[in-house]
Amino acid sequence: KINLNNYKLLIFDIDGTLYDQKKLRIRMLIDIALYYFIRPFKFYELKILKIFREEREKRKGYSSDNLNDEQYMWVVEKTKYSIDTVKNVIEKWIFTRPLKYLIKYKYKGLDKLFIYLKNNNIKIGIYSDYPTKTKMEYLKLKADIEIASTDKEINALKPDSKGLLYIINELGIKVDNSLFIGDRESTDGKCGKNAGMDYLIIDKKGKIFEELIR
Repeated sequence: KINLNNYKLLIFDIDGTLYDQKKLRIRMLIDIALYYFIRPFKFYELKILKIFREEREKRKGYSSDNLNDEQYMWVVEKTKYSIDTVKNVIEKWIFTRPLKYLIKYKYKGLDKLFIYLKNNNIKIGIYSDYPTKTKMEYLKLKADIEIASTDKEINALKPDSKGLLYIINELGIKVDNSLFIGDRESTDGKCGKNAGMDYLIIDKKGKIFEELIR
């Protein structure tokens, strides 16, 4: 039981929180299979994708002075492909191609929830380990502030709480009046704990959004 009126700010993760990530991944696997079936000479790109995800997952809580560039160098060091090659593959399959499917897998109740928050003067923040702005545009959702772990102001992966603390400081809202909503206890949950913030881990079907404003 959560009373939204106890908060002045709700911060949302994106992937797996605002849309059904499992269904998106199945859709993307189909796209990838069809694409490389007729392009076997590009199979090496699958290795780049695999290593990129593995290296990021291994570095939970990692921080640096230039995380955005370093994430690509992790793959370069493992594969010896050029950084331009790595960036192009990641941009295509992780940052761009999935965008057109986001609205299809968007969780029900989000539009009404965002309207409710706006009408009740509750600020909305977005914090993800991956780029946020274009995804929010495709989801047709608007927030007061959108931050990614790779932004120069953050440079730290969850569960480091720097992203959450940055948002509340920018909006001038206390931790006690803020709620972080995510889908993974190991990253989002710990991130909320590290910030000293209330947090909510949603179920895999996102049904909680319809219940929050009842």
